[in-house]
Amino acid sequence: KPILTQLFASLLLLLASQASGQILSTNFVVTSPATPSPYSIGTKFVIELRVTNFTSIESMQFPITFNKDAMRFDSLTNPVFSNWTVANYSSYPTQGRIGVSWQADLGADPSGATLANNTAIFKLHFTGIGNGTTTVNISGTPGSAPPIPVEIARQGSGPLSPNCRNLIGPP
Repeated sequence: KPILTQLFASLLLLLASQASGQILSTNFVVTSPATPSPYSIGTKFVIELRVTNFTSIESMQFPITFNKDAMRFDSLTNPVFSNWTVANYSSYPTQGRIGVSWQADLGADPSGATLANNTAIFKLHFTGIGNGTTTVNISGTPGSAPPIPVEIARQGSGPLSPNCRNLIGPP
């Protein structure tokens, strides 16, 4: 009987901008494997972080959390931003956390970055390592070191006030 890992990776993070009234939303989408969970231990997962209403964004910083006993973070690939480097993310495997920090190249694009709806801003690669379930989500973990606050800034509006809502379900 195979050992199974169930992966529940879905998030909707709503960030409301009081200045423009436009809602920036993100969601995690499992793009590989195509078959629904449960998954066997050793299964490789590709999870895209997709955005909607990503307009005039000048910077973003946030932690991505997951159950470190159910899966291992392997890599981050296919960033959509031309000025993205490996310095834009950090892995904290013992905490089940990935820190993301990025700033638009305002010299090249003074109005900030704008992306088409449903654009994947990067792909996260994981391996299932144990039984259990996990929610992959954007969430500040109080007391974690180093602290990584959720901060997203829109050009002309300043910081957006996070209004988080998780949607958890099968991929």
